[in-house]
Amino acid sequence: MKKIVLFITSILLVLACKQKEPEEDVSMKFMNQPAKVTLKQTQGNYQLYVNQEPFYIKGAGLEFGEIASLAKHKGNSFRTWRTNNGKQTGKEVLDAAQKNGLMVTMGIEVARERHGFDYNDEAAVKEQFERIKKEVLEFKDHPALLIWAIGNELNLRATNPKVWNAVNDISKMIHEIDPNHLTTTTLAGISQQERG
Repeated sequence: MKKIVLFITSILLVLACKQKEPEEDVSMKFMNQPAKVTLKQTQGNYQLYVNQEPFYIKGAGLEFGEIASLAKHKGNSFRTWRTNNGKQTGKEVLDAAQKNGLMVTMGIEVARERHGFDYNDEAAVKEQFERIKKEVLEFKDHPALLIWAIGNELNLRATNPKVWNAVNDISKMIHEIDPNHLTTTTLAGISQQERG
């Protein structure tokens, strides 16, 4: 009888000491893979998804620094104006975002007419396109990348509608080489004339 009690006690001790297998952390699952970002419409409402999970942007515009502060204040993402800002490379920004659990809407520098760029100059437009393609190829697989923001306030004091052809061509190119991320552009408000 003592042997049976001892055997049962031993089994119970082994079971009590056995640690429960940790559940898989979904956020860790995608740590070294690009995020799959989609936009879905349901009954007239649109929802952003990251790796099939709903994602509501709570963020700010940052060029460098303050990334940890944004995370501390419960932000989940931020946007930049360009891939490299002179103080940090795009990779450094994305790495810092990932380290702090944030996603990045990565800005892409697109020349503005108000700064002298001529969208009738096909060679200059093509050169810009090729530069942007290299940037997208460099950063497209980073796990912290959320969305590509093509240019900034390109409509401000613009008169040549060919800028939108360039934006559209850039967006198409991004979707061809990076099927995981959305594209957008930012505007400087809308004038009375633009409202129609």
